[in-house]
Amino acid sequence: MEVKFIKASPTENMTLLIETPVAREKQLAVAERLIVYAEQAGYIEEAENPAAEKRLQMMAGEFCGNASLSLAAWLAQKKNLQIGEKTEITLEVSGAEELVRCEMKREAEHRFLGRVAMPLPQTIEKRAFTLDGERIELTVVVFAGITHILVPASLWGENAAKKAEHAARVWAKELPPVFGLLLFDEQEKSLKPLVAVEDVSLIWERGCGSGTS
Repeated sequence: MEVKFIKASPTENMTLLIETPVAREKQLAVAERLIVYAEQAGYIEEAENPAAEKRLQMMAGEFCGNASLSLAAWLAQKKNLQIGEKTEITLEVSGAEELVRCEMKREAEHRFLGRVAMPLPQTIEKRAFTLDGERIELTVVVFAGITHILVPASLWGENAAKKAEHAARVWAKELPPVFGLLLFDEQEKSLKPLVAVEDVSLIWERGCGSGTS
């Protein structure tokens, strides 16, 4: 199978936008083969809502702010904007109940500055998890298309990365198919997102729009 895709780097969160039509039931398997080139993948589809220019269907049906910006930038580029010009682009996006509106400004030949209207979370709650016999209470932020667990960076110290990967594998059975473990350093105001997609990938992403939101 020959697959045509666009590669974008929104906040260094390397994203593939797949142009080749792929049946929904095969999208996850195809994306799994392709994300060796990136951190995530989404499919460009025709929108059902006439108010949207295109639909972004992420590889596991999740929502992704950075991929939404990537598609908006590609569509803005096709409009041949001059440097400094702006445009508004409306998208259907998997995992978002409402249409997603993006504002794009062309800053250079291949660089855009974008804003995306992020969906609001459905709930923000405290939830208890168990890891290696230890009970941990953490904040969980639930969006329609992805769930994020906020983990204080100080919780696991120097072993935080390994512990987070272990926790993601252990907790996967009690979480939705797509979720993030967000190591948050409150003093530095820095975030390290570990994003899990079903049984396909577990990736430390360099940027995460919904996690930041």
